Amino acid sequence: MNYVLRIEYYSYTSKIYKYRKKVFIGGPMSELLSKKYENVISLLKFFIEDNRYSIVDRIAFALSPESAEISLLEALRIIKSLMERICKVKIKTENKEYIISCCDYGLNEGPGINGVFLEACNPEFKGRKGFCVPCPSIPSNQELEELLNELREDLTIGRKLAILAYGYRRGSEGG
Repeated sequence: MNYVLRIEYYSYTSKIYKYRKKVFIGGPMSELLSKKYENVISLLKFFIEDNRYSIVDRIAFALSPESAEISLLEALRIIKSLMERICKVKIKTENKEYIISCCDYGLNEGPGINGVFLEACNPEFKGRKGFCVPCPSIPSNQELEELLNELREDLTIGRKLAILAYGYRRGSEGG
């Protein structure tokens, strides 16, 4: 088990048990990660919902902290760019109406939530069928700094965050 190499300074007492709870996914760990890196997971979920899996995969399967950092930087740059053309819409699916800010949107079927635009920033969308991928939460500087430090210690954190992001897809609610 790879965690043993990293805890050689700890004695074989309850500290190891506590450390194990922090390292493994499941139970307390997944709750801890999903709270600690909630906005990073939201960012990764956006790329999953928008069918841009390669960015998430590069973070999940990074071979070095540097490659994880570069992928995270790329994800943040893409989101920043998409947020410059954000569109607040009211979209109706078969089951529900949403009033949301979309970072990616368009006519016809697509990723994310599919339905009929009742209101949109682009007047030609109104009354037409289209898709909306809701904007993610943006991680704070502190959250990013903590993640970067943790990735330097343990690259598997990226994979665990990707697993949590794949675990729930908002877009599946809408169609």
